Amino acid sequence: MNQQAQNIDDNDNSTVVEFHLTTKVSDMIRKASQDLDVIDNNADELKGKYTEANKKFKAQREEIISQLEAGGVNRHAFKFAREYISMSEEVKSGLDESYAFSRTALGQPIQDDMFTE
Repeated sequence: MNQQAQNIDDNDNSTVVEFHLTTKVSDMIRKASQDLDVIDNNADELKGKYTEANKKFKAQREEIISQLEAGGVNRHAFKFAREYISMSEEVKSGLDESYAFSRTALGQPIQDDMFTE
């Protein structure tokens, strides 16, 4: 079957593209579409499972954080401390210096031994 697509470029009516839709190409297109449908359906199913699992994990995390807060630990400080311990020494050093510079520039005192080990 021959099909013709015309006027690809609206500014040039003389542009004509011709292509041949063979049985082989047609079959490949249908198969690709079916395969992509399967992948999309599987992805949607996994997204649903992920969302449910994520809700459970968030609830568990919130319970742990709530227990810390009940004990007087600030949730943001705890979260930052966990992030901080996973940083490289170079990143930690830059963060420590930037924090000290920022507090000084904003007129806030710095605890002298805050960043010493």
